[in-house]
Amino acid sequence: AQISKGGKTVAKDRETGGYKRLSTEDYDFSARGILVASYRMASMSALGMASLDPLEDGERGCITLTASAAAQDAQIGQVAYGSCKAGVNGLVLPIARDLMDLGIRCNSIMPGIFATPPMLALNDRAPQIFEGLAASVPFPKRLGKPEEFGSLVLELNRNTYFNGQAIRLDGAIRMPPR
Repeated sequence: AQISKGGKTVAKDRETGGYKRLSTEDYDFSARGILVASYRMASMSALGMASLDPLEDGERGCITLTASAAAQDAQIGQVAYGSCKAGVNGLVLPIARDLMDLGIRCNSIMPGIFATPPMLALNDRAPQIFEGLAASVPFPKRLGKPEEFGSLVLELNRNTYFNGQAIRLDGAIRMPPR
């Protein structure tokens, strides 16, 4: 399902030759699909965790949100996606502070380029683009593996001192403007 609509803030309209902007409706679509959905998930999860019996150190749970490396280096045409993913990171510390008295932690992960089903489909359609993306990762020179993402989620849950953090998981990639 599509959660974001791409487009430049202002761009040349191919049909009219004039200029057009990314519509507020398209931006709102992205905000609802990314930022509002993340808040909804976090608040509903916290509501359920609040009634749990606390563990030995008082913890009742850990919320892990998914942002994106685009939160810090969105590319051209990703104004809605990048800013909404940055907003997900912006939720983390206030949520962690709001929920501290309940013993609930909150963090986010900013994945880079991962071998997800859409990326693997790109490999089938355009292997040269897929290979170029993998080669653009500094180290290791490959796409991230889903199990690496899962491993970080587990570590964030195991290590109770992780709280209020936005963590990049990206092989040191920094996306260029294009």
